[in-house]
Amino acid sequence: MSTHNVELDVIRFPLHGNRLIEASAGTGKTYTIAALYLRLVLGHGDGSAASLPPLSPRQILVVTFTKAATEELRGRIRERLQQATEAFRSKAAGNRVEADPALTSLLAEYPAEQCAGAARRLQLAAESMDEAAVFTIHGWAQRMLREHAFDSGSLFTQELDSQDQSLAQEAARDYWRQFAYALPTAHAAAWQDKLASPDALLAAVRPLLNGQWQVRDKGQPVAEQSISELFAPLDKWQQAFTETFTPWQAKWLAEGQAIRQSLFAALNNGVFNGQKVRQNYLEDRLAAVDAWAASGAQPNKGEQDKIEKVAASYLATALKKGAKFEAPEPLRDLDALLELLSTQPDFWPNLRLHAAGWIAARIERDKQRLAQLDFDDLLNRLDRALQGPAGARLASAMAAQFPAALIDEFQDTDPVQYRLFEAIYRERDSTALLLIGDPKQAIYAFRGADIHTYLKARSQAATPHFTLGTNYRSSHAMVQAVNALFEQGEKSTEGAFYFAERGLPFHAVAANGRDEQWQVEGQPQAALTVWLSAEPAPSKGAYEAEMANACASEIVRLLNLAEQQQAGFAKQDELKPLRPGDIAVLVRSGREADVIRQTLRQRGVRSVYLSERDSVFTSNEAHDVLLCLRACTEPHDSRALIAALGCASLGRSWAELDALHHDEQRWEAELARFNELHSLWRKQGVLSTLYRLLRDFNVPERLLSQADSGGERRLTNLLQLAELLQQAAASLDTPAALLRHLAEQIEQGGSTGGDEALVRLESEADLVQVITIHKSKGLEYPLVFLPFIAGLREASGNDGWRYHNADGEAVLELDSSQKDAAEQAERERLQEDLRLLYVALTRARHACWLGLAAFVSGNSKSSKLHKSAIGYLLSHGQPLDAASLKEKLDTLAEQQHTSVATAPEASDTRYQPSASETPTGNARPAPIWPHERWWVASYSALAKARGALTSSEAPDSADEQTLRESSDEALATPAPSGPLASFPAGPGPGTFLHGLLEWLGLGGFNASCEAIREEVGKRCVVRQWQAWIEPLTAWLNTLRQQSLPLAEGRVQLNQLRSFQVEMEFWLGAEQVSSSAIDRLLHRHLHPSEPRPALAAETLNGMLKGFIDLVFEHDGRYYVADYKSNRLPRYDHASLSRTVLDKRYDLQCLLYTLALHRLLKTRLPDYDYQRHMGGALYLFLRGVDEQGAGLYHACPAPELIAELDALFSAETAHV
Repeated sequence: MSTHNVELDVIRFPLHGNRLIEASAGTGKTYTIAALYLRLVLGHGDGSAASLPPLSPRQILVVTFTKAATEELRGRIRERLQQATEAFRSKAAGNRVEADPALTSLLAEYPAEQCAGAARRLQLAAESMDEAAVFTIHGWAQRMLREHAFDSGSLFTQELDSQDQSLAQEAARDYWRQFAYALPTAHAAAWQDKLASPDALLAAVRPLLNGQWQVRDKGQPVAEQSISELFAPLDKWQQAFTETFTPWQAKWLAEGQAIRQSLFAALNNGVFNGQKVRQNYLEDRLAAVDAWAASGAQPNKGEQDKIEKVAASYLATALKKGAKFEAPEPLRDLDALLELLSTQPDFWPNLRLHAAGWIAARIERDKQRLAQLDFDDLLNRLDRALQGPAGARLASAMAAQFPAALIDEFQDTDPVQYRLFEAIYRERDSTALLLIGDPKQAIYAFRGADIHTYLKARSQAATPHFTLGTNYRSSHAMVQAVNALFEQGEKSTEGAFYFAERGLPFHAVAANGRDEQWQVEGQPQAALTVWLSAEPAPSKGAYEAEMANACASEIVRLLNLAEQQQAGFAKQDELKPLRPGDIAVLVRSGREADVIRQTLRQRGVRSVYLSERDSVFTSNEAHDVLLCLRACTEPHDSRALIAALGCASLGRSWAELDALHHDEQRWEAELARFNELHSLWRKQGVLSTLYRLLRDFNVPERLLSQADSGGERRLTNLLQLAELLQQAAASLDTPAALLRHLAEQIEQGGSTGGDEALVRLESEADLVQVITIHKSKGLEYPLVFLPFIAGLREASGNDGWRYHNADGEAVLELDSSQKDAAEQAERERLQEDLRLLYVALTRARHACWLGLAAFVSGNSKSSKLHKSAIGYLLSHGQPLDAASLKEKLDTLAEQQHTSVATAPEASDTRYQPSASETPTGNARPAPIWPHERWWVASYSALAKARGALTSSEAPDSADEQTLRESSDEALATPAPSGPLASFPAGPGPGTFLHGLLEWLGLGGFNASCEAIREEVGKRCVVRQWQAWIEPLTAWLNTLRQQSLPLAEGRVQLNQLRSFQVEMEFWLGAEQVSSSAIDRLLHRHLHPSEPRPALAAETLNGMLKGFIDLVFEHDGRYYVADYKSNRLPRYDHASLSRTVLDKRYDLQCLLYTLALHRLLKTRLPDYDYQRHMGGALYLFLRGVDEQGAGLYHACPAPELIAELDALFSAETAHV
């Protein structure tokens, strides 16, 4: 291998043909790319280092794999071009030039007289970098399809949508309709055993949709078959099975009872071993046989296990020594039946392949019809175009457009991506294809990256291959410690990366070193520290807890020492103290991140979490947002509202939630709040709605005051979700559609949400970084902790084994019992884990800590540490216990820069930052100010203003006005009599009673008794109040015939001829003081009676409300309101007291004013004293023939006149 690898000389590197550069971690890959870019712009090189003619940035294709990387590369190249421009100008002017070695060497290649021209070319290139061909792989493919539409057969305009899963879901449903519905009963039953729904079908075939896997079952290729072909063997088997089963079935049905008796007799006589055959076991097993014989339906796996244990072969093994039992013929026949069952043809692999092919074709057809693409389509369509009839012409055109291509991070390629570049640049002497990557950092198999494709490309690249062998990132000590660890693994016959057979050896790199040195208390520290568990064989949970505590305690110790200028980075006798942001803790999963972050929080250390794969839709906040939006969509659904109010994000206490069941004014206020949110969503969208919701419940202030318990993380999630939903809403028609979208994202774990759905960094403050190893790639940190590096996740065959065969081809083995496939999949799992470990260790500049233990998982008695990446490097795959692990680590510790020690004990010491740098304290809750600008108020908002008002008070809806009930109603003593004395109390029952009266009123209060009973019955059944059907029917029938006291005379509800139910009104208000209204009430209505004062509030906008009933009788007009309060007494004095306590006097006044203004516009000769009848309150639980439960009041004309003037802004003071 060494004869094919040479150290890269960036000035002598040949810039033509197909070349490979392998750049180990930290060896200056981006620096090298920028230097090669300079040479391509200048056309530098001759002989073996020959280059192409000078190229412009538009002609040099640079491809990398993330948008962030493209911006970084573009910036670094522009900066390098500018530096080179100045250097060449200086040399042209005869000035002394100071530059780095590469640029100095490049300058030496040019005589002074050529430097001015070279500087001009470099300057033009720098100025045109905004037009440079620096792309992600998908961005480049999209551009090629658009610019070469004719040759590629693409549309000029196509929509790129990486997140839309609706086409796949609809295709799966169409497949289900076309094939599943048409199956005969027997086939349908077999199908149903495998798949329960179209969604289950889609989940089963999704791994096959990209078509890049060789699909196998039991080691054999799965043939593509039609539905009829794949079910044909099942039909043949079913016929043979029926011929055997039917006679046995008849025998069992005839003799089963006798067989049962003989078995129990044998059991009672001690024939069977009691451990294998017990009475309850035998009863259960025989019941399974009976069920099979009775139904004829094939038993499932659990039922088969029971049936097997009454078959003759099993009973023979259960006999006591010397005992005999002659099994009846039906039991002997069971063995043959069960054997036949085991030979049932498995159509499932062929069905999965058939469904995958059909669904993929349907999705492709629909995408073409809709002119829609996703990221995979971009590459696949360009690949098909290059492999198609016009492929040669298209490849020539693209090669002419980009004579040179530099492919960064090439280890993350896949077969399609490599095929694209191979088709364009193979066997072209006039082009350059430069592949730059590091196979030791190929860690993105979960995103489709394929190291075997990289190895294939390496074998096809011109030799020699070039390497970057000097690490510029880490200290000498850190580089040597990592080298030593992997050189230990390289001694294995399989090599350090378990990949010896494919040529992936570990080559030690040199170290350029760093100017600063990591010191603690004036002493240099070991670069690699390995912590060994104090327990010889802890459980996995104990290992994680021990290492999390050790990690957090050590971080606190170092940070506190840094506060005393005793820990940091020394350079020329100056110490730069360690800061929290200098520390990274690398983990494999969000669960591990939660463990270490919680442990850090307990010690006062704040941290942030970055993940490559964790979606915000998997967070608890996503569920909370779904609950809140459901309540906003249906504000009158009490269950939805309670669920929203109870979610963790809104922060309601148990006491507050419990109070909602008893205090109907609080319940009413929440209804009003969510009703306004409902309206706001319709008018301004979901983003405004969620922002208002967060503000109304003081969520930002509350969460930011909980920084030590993850409040900042939770708030960031909520804000990100709000933005994502606003984006999604642009393509969805209704709030209901957006709710479905959110529910689907949560159900799918955010897998279709794209990069935008990845959890965001919650803070840019100087905090400890907790980050997944995948996300850390390309980053570097002064100190790195790997507390859980001994953990592993073995390969899983739940949906098949994925591996590569000897030719490097991707294989999907559907049979999870295939041992060879399982072993190969596990081998590839370990290979990638080793590369992950390499990435993790090479993030550190100065020092790294590892947490190790020979822990045991579950019921296992031995450790699987040797199956982990770190365990493999130490033991070459041989099992490790505590003693052998200690022995291996002691050998490793003989290296100069490695230390092995028992994990430090957990310490309760907290991080104590200096006063000048103390993090910002907890946010104080914002003061709740009265409404300052235009707003819509309601009676409930003003009534609630007896306490502090929040900015969320909203207008009442018709239903909300029905909940004016006592806050202590559930605790009050019920009235001594009456049909509703014991009817349930609370907001729900109150709404129920109001709903019945609204229904009765809409029908004119004249419904028949049968109709009333039917309606009451329907509503009671829903709430499981069947016992109340008859009492409520009688009560409602009596109430509509109840004589109501009016200003003049009496009237019954069923006698009304002119009325309106749930009348809505709006009153304009300009700077109306609630205190002024309160003074009017005290002066005119029950002037000598005390009542709670309204808090100061200014109405500026509109006041809205709904009146339960407005009616006319004998020329006078009345407002009526239903009250469902449960009171101790319902006499006039008690009702008067309740009216004042609950401030129903305010409601009476506002409703009367609304009716007064309406009548002034409708009646030409309107006179308040002649036409106004006043307000009537019906306390529903206490209304009787003696007049109890009825309260009537008519505000004085002077009061209404003054209030009218106040709302008309005709007077500034009342």
